[in-house]
This record gives sequence, C-alpha cells and structure tokens, in this order.
Amino acid sequence: MDNARRYFLDILKKIIWSIDKTPAKLNSTKWYYQLYLNDILRSVKDGVATEASDKLLKRLTRFYVDNEANCEILANTYQEVRRGYFLYKKQRDKEKTA
Repeated sequence: MDNARRYFLDILKKIIWSIDKTPAKLNSTKWYYQLYLNDILRSVKDGVATEASDKLLKRLTRFYVDNEANCEILANTYQEVRRGYFLYKKQRDKEKTA
C-alpha cells in the first residue's frame, strides 16, 4: 500500500473514531457525515475506480457546503479529508501513467 493511500485511510479512520467516541443521533448531521466517510473509506480500501471516489467526494463537498455551520466536527475536519483525498488521487494517477 502506498504512503498517500495509507495516510488518507489513517485520516478517515481517525475522524470516524473521534465521531464514534460520542454516539451520533440517527439522521443527525454528524451521523450523515460518518456515513459519507465510511463510504469513502470503503471505496478506497476496495480500490474502486477514481471516478466513483470522486463522486463520493463531490457528495461530501455538497454536504459540507450545506451543513458546515451545523456540525463542528464537519467544519473542523473536512479540509483534512479533502487534502488527503487529493494526495491519494495524485499518487494513484502517477501509478497509472507509470
């Protein structure tokens, strides 16, 4: 497993773990954020095509834009997830061309 992928998976696991420390109410913003993160985590672990992962990140971005004021953990961690994803994507694209 390359470093960018491992770094991104570590970011996702850390954030999911921090959400799990306090139970999220069903259908709350925090609960949906965790659902999006789990979907992205699953797609990266399974090595799903980048296009599918891109769609998941676009959904997460739309969710962030709509809800950042309502959820502190979303506001504090979204940029880290986004940065980690783009590092992962850049590394994956390099591997495809090499």
